[in-house]
Amino acid sequence: KNRLFLVCALVETAVDNKALSSRLGIKPSAPLRLATDDIFDTVLQIPKGSVNPFVMAQASCNEVTLLLDDQFLACERLLFHPMRSDFTSALAPGQLTRFLEAAAPGRFAYVDFASAEPLALPGAGQATPASQAGQKPAAAPAPAPRKAAGSAAGGDW
Repeated sequence: KNRLFLVCALVETAVDNKALSSRLGIKPSAPLRLATDDIFDTVLQIPKGSVNPFVMAQASCNEVTLLLDDQFLACERLLFHPMRSDFTSALAPGQLTRFLEAAAPGRFAYVDFASAEPLALPGAGQATPASQAGQKPAAAPAPAPRKAAGSAAGGDW
């Protein structure tokens, strides 16, 4: 109750708030909903339209859990607004993961939004049937990134 989740997904990824609420163990009577203006001002400390994973570095976001689309890991580059909607930053998935490991350790997970399995989140103390069976859970720490075959991208990632 009263947990804050920030969801970042590809434009083409469908995110069903009711289904995600159920997977998180949230009661149907109080499903996930969009943040209020107060949350944008006091917790995220950014204007609407500028929400991005970089907010996780702020001390005010220490109680926020970031749910990232696991499809991000298949992308060569990810584009985010760096706290302002008039600028854009490009990162490889591995760079984003390293940033979050440093800025928000234990407060983010890559999630398969198409799955129906319950989510075991960092610090949530829940186990999923998949993790109990030794399979990959529906929300898992990021695997080491791989450069796409034939990629011309440079850099150490």
